[in-house]
Amino acid sequence: MLRYIIRHLKRLFTSHKNDRFSLICSSAMHEVMEVHSFTATSDEPYAYGPDALSQLLYIEKYQGIGWGLEDEPYLKFIGHYGQPPERKFTHWSRTFFNTWALPRSMLEQMVPEDEQMYMESHYGFNWSRVSVEARLISVPTCRAHWTMTLAGDGQSINISFEEQEFRYYDNSVYQNTDTMAVYETKDCSVKGLSANVWIPEHLKQHNTCPCVDWLFLNLWNFDRLGFLNLDNGSGNHLLTFLQEKQNEVVSSAESYFQS
Repeated sequence: MLRYIIRHLKRLFTSHKNDRFSLICSSAMHEVMEVHSFTATSDEPYAYGPDALSQLLYIEKYQGIGWGLEDEPYLKFIGHYGQPPERKFTHWSRTFFNTWALPRSMLEQMVPEDEQMYMESHYGFNWSRVSVEARLISVPTCRAHWTMTLAGDGQSINISFEEQEFRYYDNSVYQNTDTMAVYETKDCSVKGLSANVWIPEHLKQHNTCPCVDWLFLNLWNFDRLGFLNLDNGSGNHLLTFLQEKQNEVVSSAESYFQS
């Protein structure tokens, strides 16, 4: 085992000889002391791809940078996935990070801004993208309530449509997110997106919470305006996805209280 650790350290310092201080401070140095991490240096993260991301509830902790196959850098996170929630150690490679639609609101809470800038300039992680996130939480007027988060460039706005008006939530509310869907935007800012969030007049007449219709129509409008592409996600099945996820959470809550 000692021989393996020495060989592993030698490979890291040889590959990153121009940035050894950063290497010492990163999680890669801690990994050599954790036997279980030797099997987790794949280019692909443990929970990989859009199917896994659709199960992401929230990110608990950021653990720094590591290096996978061919020394491609990856970010280490601990996240909670699925129903019931399961805690997983997750590796997101640079390719994965720059390709898939990711929850920027969570990432920017976990990783300090100066570290984001450093990773972008030195390792090619694209931190400047903006995301639109559909997030399902519980509020007094709706047990399974869809809200919208606009996040990127160090900003995050959480918008909810409740009782015929907008309500804005703090990020701490989303520690109990039940499910989410994420879309990457195209050449637009958080401020520009927020200016185009609207309340269709007919939704103000509903006796029950119209959060599903409100969120669907706003995402459809973002697609129409060219801010995002709904095909890069739930797409044409978005309305069905929102309805089914809402029903799943309500049914799960009812089962819990009946047991």
